[in-house]
Amino acid sequence: MGIFKPMKSKTAIKSKITKEEIEQRLAVGNAVAEIEKMKRGMSGGLIVSSDTPFKEVPLQSLSHIGKSTDHIYKDVQGELSTFLNKLGEYAFSPSETKRYFPNNKIKYLIELMKKANMELEARYIMDIFKDRVKQLNGGKLPTVKEKSGLFGKVTERQMKPEEIALKFQIEENYPPGENKPLNVVGTQESLMNHLYEMLLNSEDILDPLKKGPRKTVARFLQAAGMLNPATKDPREKYFVACLMTPDKIQPQSIQDMDRLIKLQVIIKKGTEWLEEKLSASRQSSDQSSASQ
Repeated sequence: MGIFKPMKSKTAIKSKITKEEIEQRLAVGNAVAEIEKMKRGMSGGLIVSSDTPFKEVPLQSLSHIGKSTDHIYKDVQGELSTFLNKLGEYAFSPSETKRYFPNNKIKYLIELMKKANMELEARYIMDIFKDRVKQLNGGKLPTVKEKSGLFGKVTERQMKPEEIALKFQIEENYPPGENKPLNVVGTQESLMNHLYEMLLNSEDILDPLKKGPRKTVARFLQAAGMLNPATKDPREKYFVACLMTPDKIQPQSIQDMDRLIKLQVIIKKGTEWLEEKLSASRQSSDQSSASQ
């Protein structure tokens, strides 16, 4: 006769389920329900198409069962880091230099930064370029002569920043043979690297809880014609939502598990869109090189 093993009471079983596990299961359930609602639209008009491919999202969300909030936060942080790396390749690769410096002038970059509400950063970059112009001009800022007063007296004054931006070309890089400084200098390559570090490699933008730094990037890319908040492409809307994150998705704290999960899904989708754009760009570049 076998040994009888008494069944554990329901109370005993429930006591082994911790409060944290219950909260995690509830959060995942809420996340799945919210993602289903997202098929019918998001706040801010970013994702409104019923064609948006959310079929695999619930399964991805279920993978978070049993993970702590700290673990999920770090997962989202990892996805965000991958997304920003791809975004750097998309927006600040050497092939994009001509976008920011048409005709080898700095004027357009300064204008688009001001358009993106980055006035202080624009002044900083202009000051760096002025220093390079001054260096190339024998250590003095260039001057301009003009007539003034009732009798048309000719006077000489230093050029204004906007005049320097219009007149002088910005070098692609330091000339061969010159020792290139380690700090930011007024060349196209150096300023592109500076923009990348400033916009995509700060401590704040790597924090999923901080929405502001991503919005700054969105404004800059929109001014540069690389982000379209009104896009009709359902997949591109994920990319937009990564940077212009609707409140319904934006996590408010590290304990905000359901929004962290939703944000992670959106970032994955945005990264996939970027990878496709980069792949198409590489293929186009390869075909262009082969035809030459």
